[in-house]
Amino acid sequence: MKALTILYLLLPILFFDCGFTRLHAFETDASSKPNIVYFLIDDLGFADCGFNGGTDIRTPNIDKLAKEGAILKSFYVQPVCSPTRAALMTGRYATHLVAKEACRLIKNKPVDKPMFLYVPFNGIHGPHQVPENYMEPYQNLPKLRQTIAGMLSAVDEAIGQITAALVDAGLRENTLVIFSSDNGGPAPGKATMNTPLRAGKGTVYEGGIRVCAFVNWPGRIKAGITVNEPMHVVDWYPTLVKLAGAPVEQKLQPDGLDIWPVLTQGAKSPHDAILLVGNKPGVSAIRMGDWKLLLNASDKDVEDQVGDQKGTGEIELYNLADDISESKNLADAQPEKVKGMRTRLDAMLRNAVLPGDVIRDQKLDIKKQKKGNK
Repeated sequence: MKALTILYLLLPILFFDCGFTRLHAFETDASSKPNIVYFLIDDLGFADCGFNGGTDIRTPNIDKLAKEGAILKSFYVQPVCSPTRAALMTGRYATHLVAKEACRLIKNKPVDKPMFLYVPFNGIHGPHQVPENYMEPYQNLPKLRQTIAGMLSAVDEAIGQITAALVDAGLRENTLVIFSSDNGGPAPGKATMNTPLRAGKGTVYEGGIRVCAFVNWPGRIKAGITVNEPMHVVDWYPTLVKLAGAPVEQKLQPDGLDIWPVLTQGAKSPHDAILLVGNKPGVSAIRMGDWKLLLNASDKDVEDQVGDQKGTGEIELYNLADDISESKNLADAQPEKVKGMRTRLDAMLRNAVLPGDVIRDQKLDIKKQKKGNK
C-alpha cells in the first residue's frame, strides 16, 4: 500500500506545482506556458522499442510519438535507477494505476495553470510479472523475454491512454512529451536488448548509461529528426524550469545545462565534457566530443557486482563515432588524449558527491577504527 500512497501524493503535488520544487514565482497563465509530460521507463533496453531498432516487441504508441518528435541518440543517464531519478528531480508504481491516475489528473487540470506530469513507470523493472494476455503475442520468445515483452506492451498501452487523454482534453498541441529509460537494460541479450551497445545496467559502458529517448511537441520540435548531440538527464532540470518561466538561479547551481537550443535549433551540445559516475568507488567515465575515457569499468550487471569493492584498474579509451560498441581500446595508442581527458575527469570528480553506499562504508570503517582503538 505504501507505493499507492506515494502515487496519489506525488503526482498531484507535481501536477499543481508545475515544477520540480515549489517555485513561488510560477503564478503564470496557462496560455503562455507549455504542459510537460515525462515518461520514465524503468530498466528499458536501448533497443527494446521499435523506434530505436527493436524488432521483437510491439510498441506502436511509443513509436508514433518518437516518429512525430526528435529521437535522442546520445542521451545519457546514471547506471542505476535511483541516481537517475534524483538527477531528474529529487518513485515507482504499478503501471495501470499510474495511467489511470495520470488520465484523471489531465482531465481535471485547472484551466488557468500549466501542468507538469511526471510518470515513472515500474515496468519493465522486476519483479517480472504481467497479465497473461499481454504475453500472448510473444509465444515465440524465451520465457523471460516474453514476460519483458508483455510488460513493455502494458507500458506502451498506458502511454497510449495518457496521450489520448491529452488529446481529449485539448492539451496535446501545447504539451511537451519526454520519454526515456532510467538506465540501460539489465541482462542484455536475455531480458533486454541494448544492441549495439556494450554491457548493461550498472556499468559505465554505453549499454549502462546511454538509453533510448525522444521528445515530442507538435509545431515546436521538428518531427522525424534524430539528434546526435550528447546530453544528460541532469540537463532536464534547468531546461524545463527555464521553459516553464521559473527562476533558474539558486544557492547550489544545477550541474545540468539548457538543452532547448539543441532540440529546437540544431545547436551543438552545451557540454564540452559529460561526467559519468559508476556506483562503485573509482568507477567513472568521461565523454568529450566523440571520445570516451573509462576508469575501472566492468561488464558485470549491477546484480552481479555485489561484493566487488575494487575496479579492474584498467584505463580504456574509445572513439564512439567509429566504435559505438566500445570494442577497440585506444588507450595505448593515444597516450596524450588519455592524459588530457584523465586530467579533466579528475577535476570533475573532485567536485562530485560520493555515492551513498561509499559514504556508508566510510562511516562504518571509522566506527570500526574507533572500536579498535579502545
